[in-house]
Amino acid sequence: SFDSKFVYQQRGVGPIEQNTILVLNPSNAQLLHSMGKNLFYLPHGLSIDKNGNYWVTDVALHQVFKLGADDKEPLLILGMALQPGSDKNHFCQPTDVAVDPITGSIYVSDGYCNSRIVQFSPNGLYIKQWGEETSSDGARPGQFHIPHSLALIPDFSQLCVADRENGQIQCFRLETGEFIREIKHKSFGRELFAVSYVPGGLLFAVNGMPYPGEMEPVQGFVMNFSTGEMIDTFSPVRK
Repeated sequence: SFDSKFVYQQRGVGPIEQNTILVLNPSNAQLLHSMGKNLFYLPHGLSIDKNGNYWVTDVALHQVFKLGADDKEPLLILGMALQPGSDKNHFCQPTDVAVDPITGSIYVSDGYCNSRIVQFSPNGLYIKQWGEETSSDGARPGQFHIPHSLALIPDFSQLCVADRENGQIQCFRLETGEFIREIKHKSFGRELFAVSYVPGGLLFAVNGMPYPGEMEPVQGFVMNFSTGEMIDTFSPVRK
């Protein structure tokens, strides 16, 4: 779908004509609300801020969208449509968004072809960035191989990143982007796709399909955020 410079090659098909954001009743899976038609080409990351706004990344458009629950048009768009890049005005296949519930600062993991975290003000002004591509001799603190998912930890003023291809979580200080620690367990396997936080101290993560010859199953993990200790695992129940 992309050329060697990460430019999307199916622009002529146009955006997805159907609603791409579906809100379901958790008790019976009944559809409550849907939105997002004719906005996205390849939507990837979805998060919700404390005010109920939806934040969506689109890896084909190389953009980040903020949508109100009842708005048909985006409230804010970051990045230039269909233009990959690595400066303060462009992304390259951004993967996820986290919004600080206290300050309103916006954090974007960027992404498949950049290896950085970018911070913006609540109204979308560039503030700073950190991160770089993983070295050939292995990942060092602050180096990523696809920063794929974000978890903002307001209790501790930290931002944690699922560093997908390095199979680990890296956590940073919100104010400075300073590396604090990594969390890595053998049971993660080679890839770690998602990370999330529940106020009160629980960190959740989900890994990916094992490579041939590897034994770690696809599963979710529950950890003590303060210590990184594994508390429990979970996996889908097939009916």
